Amino acid sequence: CSGLKEVSIGEGVKQIGRYAFYDCVDLQEVSIGEGAKQIGAYVFEGCTSLTKVIFAEPTGWRIQYQATEITGLEDPATAAEALKASTNRWIRQ
Repeated sequence: CSGLKEVSIGEGVKQIGRYAFYDCVDLQEVSIGEGAKQIGAYVFEGCTSLTKVIFAEPTGWRIQYQATEITGLEDPATAAEALKASTNRWIRQ
């Protein structure tokens, strides 16, 4: 995809599917609503311009099948880097 610069994922969205924004090279900013409970693997792979991901609820996220919580998601730049590098499904309980 090209030309897509911003995405706001609403409160009613519970899951972001695998590869949803794969290779969206112009994507710069994403907002993820509080309703999100799952983020699929490779969702932001190849999104080279992504610098800011804002979580409405940045706590409680972990990689599926692992107990350790993902930290630092309060910072939009840290969240963007973590999601661009992720090859696993994230879940929030």
